[in-house]
Amino acid sequence: MSCYITELSVRRGTTPTLAFSVDIDLTVFEKVHVAFLENRHLLVKEGDDIRFYKREDGGTNVVVTLSQADTLSWKEGKAVEVQVRYKRGEKADASSIGVLQIERLLEEGEI
Repeated sequence: MSCYITELSVRRGTTPTLAFSVDIDLTVFEKVHVAFLENRHLLVKEGDDIRFYKREDGGTNVVVTLSQADTLSWKEGKAVEVQVRYKRGEKADASSIGVLQIERLLEEGEI
């Protein structure tokens, strides 16, 4: 499965809405996770944190909104890897890994 990331960078301390395009229908799976990994820090979004929009071509647009705390946990100038994982019954699979670049913030902390 391919995963295409529309946002290529995220600024720390913001609440970005990220959209991912996958080439299968994720609405039929019982579990879907979007995992973000920066160095050893793993952030997983699931359930109500994820919205799905089925496309006419059979694929799905996956939308995830991050909190200020989420993006402040990442270091500026680092890359965050992103992967969509899904499971139905005993079958589990994952997308290819995408990359987000983390941009700096002048004023540290939440606003």
